[in-house]
Amino acid sequence: MSRAEALIERLFAAEVAFLHALARSAALTDAEALHDLRLSLRHLRGLLWPLREDAALADLDRAALALLRQTSALRDTQVLSTELSRLGLHAEAGARQAWVEEGCQALPASAVVHDLLRAFDGAPPALRQAVRAGRLKGLKGRLRRHLRRQWRSLCPLPIASPEEQHVTRLRVKRLRYLQASYPRLMPMAEPLKALLQGLQSALGDAHDLDFWCRQVAGDPALRPALAGWREAKAQAVARARILGGQLEQQLGSSAGRVTPARVPALRRVDAGDQAR
Repeated sequence: MSRAEALIERLFAAEVAFLHALARSAALTDAEALHDLRLSLRHLRGLLWPLREDAALADLDRAALALLRQTSALRDTQVLSTELSRLGLHAEAGARQAWVEEGCQALPASAVVHDLLRAFDGAPPALRQAVRAGRLKGLKGRLRRHLRRQWRSLCPLPIASPEEQHVTRLRVKRLRYLQASYPRLMPMAEPLKALLQGLQSALGDAHDLDFWCRQVAGDPALRPALAGWREAKAQAVARARILGGQLEQQLGSSAGRVTPARVPALRRVDAGDQAR
């Protein structure tokens, strides 16, 4: 199988995964459907990262990002609803869950989903043309150079504020999904994979807890949970700091150098990537 056909096969698989999660989300079949939909989009963007010099493939990436941004509030609210149910605040949880379900049911008819499906249709011929034109040559080198820049952005770990924590979490996510998309070009040791996954989890907890704390101002019924959420957030950030120190130690970058050659990369996170 040629490189183009292999990549097209993976694009088709990504589309199938997305459509399956979309159908589950709209039908409200299970609580993980929305999460899986967003996960499918992140894996798609990891696959597309080195292909976006082509306009049609860049359109697919932008459409995936647009849907991630549109569903960010849905996912944040869904997670909060689960937490409120756990705390016994069932009325508050139910109102939020109803809003999430309404939003999920509306997704298939939304303009952003239609844009994404159109972009999926245009991707295979664009990818074949990109390969014929030689635009995928030097892929390994580009990924490795990008990798080194991104490791430097994580050492020392920038998590002084909620905004930095959010951007760093997105960088770690991009790093993991890009490496999963191109494991042969960007091999990574299993301990390092586990460390990044733990760091993403800690920063994700901090993100959720920060969001929950900010909701208290608009809903006094949540105030009894505030102290516990603040304490849990501090613990999550402390855990992220510990993992960040371990990451820096593994990378051997205490002197400002990034030594591992066989690890993946991700591009700089900009304002357009501020999606959960």
